[in-house]
Amino acid sequence: MKLAKKYYVIVCDDIRTEQEGKLSLMGVIPGDLIVNEIPCIVPNLSIIIVFEGVNFNELKSSKIMVKGPTKKDQQTMLFDPPEQKTDKINGAKMIITMSPFRIKKEGKVKVQILTQNAKKAKTLHQFKIINKSALD
Repeated sequence: MKLAKKYYVIVCDDIRTEQEGKLSLMGVIPGDLIVNEIPCIVPNLSIIIVFEGVNFNELKSSKIMVKGPTKKDQQTMLFDPPEQKTDKINGAKMIITMSPFRIKKEGKVKVQILTQNAKKAKTLHQFKIINKSALD
């Protein structure tokens, strides 16, 4: 069963809620996360996941996991979207803020979802943590 018609994942420094429910995304990271040195601490790392055309039964009680390069870098949270009340409600969003975000080594970060009926987590987005000095 399909989770949603579309989904978007954006990684940034911070997400702020404005008036009338609008969101402001600060410091959007368009690709990999490049840091000056490793190990380091990034004050905030925020991730927003927006689902369109959601299958609410499939999404209910899902687990969102952010897996870093080491086992200690993993965070898991339960995602309970709003109940579907009318046909007009067909979207859901989740905001994850990790503060502080500790970086111990280079490697992949995966944003995954595990739905209640799935046997295996699905990777929604991934990016790399790269040491800037390694690029020089």
